[in-house]
Amino acid sequence: MENIKKYKFVYRQENLQYLYESAIKRMEAHPEYAAKRIKIIQDYPYYESEKDALEAAFRLSKDDMHCCVIWAKIEKDEEYYRINTNYCVVTYTSEEIKAAEYIGMAALYNASNLFGIIHDNINIDDLLLIS
Repeated sequence: MENIKKYKFVYRQENLQYLYESAIKRMEAHPEYAAKRIKIIQDYPYYESEKDALEAAFRLSKDDMHCCVIWAKIEKDEEYYRINTNYCVVTYTSEEIKAAEYIGMAALYNASNLFGIIHDNINIDDLLLIS
């Protein structure tokens, strides 16, 4: 299991806080640009689980789309930041990738990680155990 951890990004609270709060500041400073980026992601298909997103990325890779990034929303409550894997998107164009990054989503897997998972024949269910 330890060697499987190299395939998935794992975030500390400080990282999630930075991604979340810097996105809010960026969007407040440029509301019109932010609205366009939010719309790109809102209009984009999303997956209700990390497993569904991984399966979609694997299907895209079979169609020769190897530059996928899987993103998830970051949420904040009174005390903690957390990744909401009930809202994941799989991006593969630069505009979609920039939009997800701009609005403060957390990348769970990038193209390199996904390639390694496929190449090394890693079981999706094993990846889901990592948090």
